[in-house]
Amino acid sequence: MATHEVSFPLSDPAEVLKLQAGDEVLVQGHVIGIRDRTQIRIFDQGIEPPITVWVPSIAPSGFALYLGHAFPAWSGDFFVGALKERSLHRVRIRDGEVVLQETLLRELKARIRDVRGGPDGLLYLLTDDADGALLRLRPAPTGTLAGRSTAGTS
Repeated sequence: MATHEVSFPLSDPAEVLKLQAGDEVLVQGHVIGIRDRTQIRIFDQGIEPPITVWVPSIAPSGFALYLGHAFPAWSGDFFVGALKERSLHRVRIRDGEVVLQETLLRELKARIRDVRGGPDGLLYLLTDDADGALLRLRPAPTGTLAGRSTAGTS
C-alpha cells in the first residue's frame, strides 16, 4: 500500500491512473481509500457516502429523474444508463436509502449512453453502438414495457 498526495486541479492526471487497490490518497487534506479502480471511498467525517454502488462497475452514463405521467408507478425513480452492462437501471430512493433496483432492457444488448424524460411523459434513451439509435419507451397496451426506435425506420 502506498500513500499519494493529490491536489486539484490535477498537475498530472496520469498519476491517478497509477493507483493500486488499497492505496491511500490524500486530497486537499481528506484521506481517501481506494477499494478498486471503480470506487473511491471517502473516510473523512462530514462527507456523505454514496447511496448506491455497482460492483463490478456497470459504467454508469446518463441518468434522469422520471417525473412523467406515462409510467405512474415509476414517478420519482431514477433511470441510469449502463454502458458496460448494456442495460438500463431503475433506482428508487426514499428517505436517502435505495429501496428498489431493477435492471431493464438487457435483451437489447445496447450501450445506453443517455436517458431523458420527454415532454410527452415518455423516456428516451440514446445508444452509442456503431448503429446507435434514439429509443422511445412507452407503456404497452398489456402494461409491459415497449421500446421503439425514433431513428430510421419504425
